[in-house]
Amino acid sequence: VWLPLEYAEVVALALEPTDWPRTIQTDPPQDFVLPEASVLSSTFNDAMASSGIEVETIGADLHAAVAAARDEAQAAGARFIELRIPTNEPASALAGLLDQGFSFAAFLPEMLGHCDLLLLQWLDNPQVDRSAWQLLNPHIEALADAIIAQAELAFERRSA
Repeated sequence: VWLPLEYAEVVALALEPTDWPRTIQTDPPQDFVLPEASVLSSTFNDAMASSGIEVETIGADLHAAVAAARDEAQAAGARFIELRIPTNEPASALAGLLDQGFSFAAFLPEMLGHCDLLLLQWLDNPQVDRSAWQLLNPHIEALADAIIAQAELAFERRSA
């Protein structure tokens, strides 16, 4: 799978206890040619104050295209945005969007039938009250800590 470096460590942590045969690659080949235009689609759920952005093609304009979709979702009132990125192409390694406020949410193997899916999240407020959480084991706790820490980092970076 191809992943941006900033999400690779959390994905590796999530995959650690599984038997899914995945090799994480964070650098596309030097001869890789990035398509010019990204292809995205988005939805908004007014009742949930949330939005979903589906990346179909990662192009050279990905950062601008995602920023525009994020800004549109925020203007509509989204407090949570889910960004779905396929990981089957080298271009996926260039989809680092932490500075735009997107942090790791989930990694879904074979979600699209032909590839794995990286889910990123944009949170209006990343403060999480874990006082009622009862986690299964230390590995799950470490994963939860890593996800929360990255959400807080993404919030800080986008606010800087």
